[in-house]
Amino acid sequence: MINQVEYRPLPQFRPALLILTTALVFKAVIPVSSKTVSSKEFPSIQLQCNAEQQPSLCAALAKALTARTPGREVSTSPIPETSEAALAQDPQTGLTVRYQEKTRTASWLSGQLFWQVKTGAPVEGPVVEFSVMDRDLQPDDMVPFADALIRASDLPL
Repeated sequence: MINQVEYRPLPQFRPALLILTTALVFKAVIPVSSKTVSSKEFPSIQLQCNAEQQPSLCAALAKALTARTPGREVSTSPIPETSEAALAQDPQTGLTVRYQEKTRTASWLSGQLFWQVKTGAPVEGPVVEFSVMDRDLQPDDMVPFADALIRASDLPL
């Protein structure tokens, strides 16, 4: 006995559904990124970081930014007194990046980057967490944390 398979044509998509499906696929495959800003628009980067309380992290962030942007000057400055202050303090600085710590314990750290290109709208990066299980955080641990922050934040570098 031979089994017969019934053939049914695929249902036709309505034009509106087809457009919506195409838009969703386009959005998923080609995400909108902050990298649409030309990196030539800013010759320098200002990193705002609390170097007094987090010297190894600020140094690691500055080093990671310098490595990702050869030929650009990366300067470090303290975070302004009011956290609500605009990121870009100097319009000549093309890109301003601010590190904001969320939580810190002896073995766990979380924080995020905020950035602004010239006088554009500020952008908030995701919160990144870093922890160790068998010891306290060490200054050398800030290097992979800084790299993860920069990668996750999708800075326009």
